[in-house]
Amino acid sequence: MAMTTAQINMLVNAYSGAISQAERLRERYRQDPSIQLLADESLQYKTAADICGLLANEYSGSELVRGDWQAKQRRAEEKIREIKRLADNEPEPVRTPVFADAPPENNAPASSRSSSRSSGASRSSGSGSQSSSGGKKRSADELSDEDVQKWFRETPPEHGFDQVAGMTSLVEQLRSCLPDAAADAVKDHMGVSRINGIFLYGPPGCGKTYCINAFIHELMVNYADENGNHYKYMFLSGSDIHDKYVGGAERRVKRAFEEAANNAPCILFIDEIENVCRNRSTPNLPGHAWSTTAQFLTSFNDLLDSKKKVIFIGATNYPNMVEGAMLDRIRLVQVPLPDSVARKRRFEILGIKESGVPRDQEPEDTRSIEPKLYLEEGFHIMDMAQATINYSYRDFNRLIEALTNAMNNEMKDIYGSDGTARVEAMKTGAYPLRREMFEKVIAAHKPSKKDEMIRSLDAWDSEIQSTLEG
Repeated sequence: MAMTTAQINMLVNAYSGAISQAERLRERYRQDPSIQLLADESLQYKTAADICGLLANEYSGSELVRGDWQAKQRRAEEKIREIKRLADNEPEPVRTPVFADAPPENNAPASSRSSSRSSGASRSSGSGSQSSSGGKKRSADELSDEDVQKWFRETPPEHGFDQVAGMTSLVEQLRSCLPDAAADAVKDHMGVSRINGIFLYGPPGCGKTYCINAFIHELMVNYADENGNHYKYMFLSGSDIHDKYVGGAERRVKRAFEEAANNAPCILFIDEIENVCRNRSTPNLPGHAWSTTAQFLTSFNDLLDSKKKVIFIGATNYPNMVEGAMLDRIRLVQVPLPDSVARKRRFEILGIKESGVPRDQEPEDTRSIEPKLYLEEGFHIMDMAQATINYSYRDFNRLIEALTNAMNNEMKDIYGSDGTARVEAMKTGAYPLRREMFEKVIAAHKPSKKDEMIRSLDAWDSEIQSTLEG
């Protein structure tokens, strides 16, 4: 989908801002050298390189403008490599300058050149580079054991599948991904590979993380290996892996998969997977993104070959940005927006109760929820659920905030500035939520526009399923 003029201008301004900030950081470094300043400068150039790729794609019909953004992208990537060499105290190699009118480079050779130029840094990071005083120094992008330990979550998420209302098809798909020793024995007998990974995608706020946490809860609480060891849990986001230096992201990817295998049985969940497994067919993809994707695929294949009891989970709002070669290695699960049952449950969890229903006659699963607000007679929670079609969980939060503000404004005239009295009236039903107020608020607070994203996700889903089946 083509960008608007405002979006293009925003990216151009962001590029200029990143370059200016990088130059200011270099000036500060000259006055007071520090690894952190170099790391921040490198991150600014990475941001600039990514923006250049987006703008080069947008101007694919104009060879002159596209070539200009491609040249800017190459210069930004060369700056990143230069910073990496400086951070690791490596000598400046003899090289030809990168000129603005240099011919465009395709993705794979750019990645190869990036890898070869940074190969010295990669080799030195394992053993530590020599400082000018002759002692060893830690590589700028080296991971410590403390860094890695932060990836592990000691306790399971609090809720399981019993707390996921509605979404029946989704829950059944996730249940089918739980370990099944008997089924695995048959697969091994028939020589069928086990798919030990799932990939969840859907619009923002649809509940992907909530459903994933329910799946992880089931694994950690109810499943163990043949030795009685329960599943450990590792969580990373794309921003955790996206390193400030060239080569750093690849090492983090490799280390994450190695740690998962070494701690089997283990769950490895990477959110925002599009940041570390980018679609390599994307025109003008920066070299660092291309090589990170290559390492990701290699590490995932190594995990499959190891036969270790590791379940990989990836999640994204933008599946079209994920490398296609990953998609036939993993089970695809689309997460829709909450259905009417899930929306009703959302209001119930918030403590909204219907008037005239005694607590002991409420459904068992809502009886223990303390009341926060009652509805007026004749107004039902399902009425609210049916009025919130296409609402994400984030839209729910905005709606509840708007309702709270509206009720507060009205209660000023009834209870004045006595907050305790207001809360007590809501909890007892003395002040109920009226249908009229709800309809007025909901009319003024429509859900975020996501029709285009949903159509795009549905189209992608149909296309990828046809490709995989074909």
